[in-house]
Amino acid sequence: LKPWCTPPLSFTAFLMTNESLTRSLLARLRLRVWLDENAPPSPVPWQRIGPVFIVGQPRTGSTALHYLLSLDPRSRSLPAWEQEDPFPPITRAEFMSPSNEKLARYRAVKRRAHWMFSELMQELDAIHINGDRVPEECLMLLQHGGWSVVLQLLLSSASYWELLCSDNEHTRSAYAFHKEQVRALMAHHTPLDGGYLVLKSPMHSLHLPLIASLYPHAKFIITHRDMRDVLPSTAKIQRILQEIGQEYYDPLASRDIAMQTCMRIDERMAQHRRTLGMPFHSLDDIRQEQSGNGGDGADGGGQENVHSTSGHRYVDVHIKQLKTDPVATLNAIYA
Repeated sequence: LKPWCTPPLSFTAFLMTNESLTRSLLARLRLRVWLDENAPPSPVPWQRIGPVFIVGQPRTGSTALHYLLSLDPRSRSLPAWEQEDPFPPITRAEFMSPSNEKLARYRAVKRRAHWMFSELMQELDAIHINGDRVPEECLMLLQHGGWSVVLQLLLSSASYWELLCSDNEHTRSAYAFHKEQVRALMAHHTPLDGGYLVLKSPMHSLHLPLIASLYPHAKFIITHRDMRDVLPSTAKIQRILQEIGQEYYDPLASRDIAMQTCMRIDERMAQHRRTLGMPFHSLDDIRQEQSGNGGDGADGGGQENVHSTSGHRYVDVHIKQLKTDPVATLNAIYA
């Protein structure tokens, strides 16, 4: 880590990073052992379950949308504790069990983090939805493949950031391993009929063509918010992580990193819209199409699979819609 640690990691952050990377190496080994000791898992019904990827700028309501979609009992999402300790994969019953050993280990790690960084963790909890059953960004799955946004958030390294942004063999290998992990996790706990697998991370926005090629049946929900609100909110999270991770904290660095991150995502999304033929397709557009087809946009209270959303692979959602009328927003997504 030394070439990327400028400024250097704090001693506590070094221990946390070492533990996190060790867990990722163990996850890779445990997956290999599980695959060697078990029959090949059944083919994943990708056409039915997607996945659905929530992408876009950070701090645009994507976490809230992810959480609301995960409340559908037919669907499947990945909480932080399952991603950090994914293998061997668990069954649906084990997932729901209050005596889940993986969940107990995760709670112990979280208690330790709150003990070491009490005020900062409370501040982070106040601006980021989390909980035992709350879905988390699939950043740990990518870290298990050697592509660590978590590490970048602690390091604030320009050179490592460029490595993550680049369309290189390292990134392609990490996303290929992401799919291999998802395939294994679906072995005993697949979304029910009418449900879907929902995944989320703003960092996916950097590599949509790669994701679209690996997951040909995937759908994408792109979240939006006024950049005047996105930038300070992103800088706040960056500042908290820098205080945790760095020995010498530069208060201006969080502002600069937030701007660089959002600008890069904005540039990439504009490029992807051209490359992938992604028209801006808002929920209002979908409602108008449904009205023209005689639909009401909320047939059956949103009981249809999200993949039937007017046949569109890409849908744009603004945080104002989600905050003003979340039920109508979800109905339009499901319609």
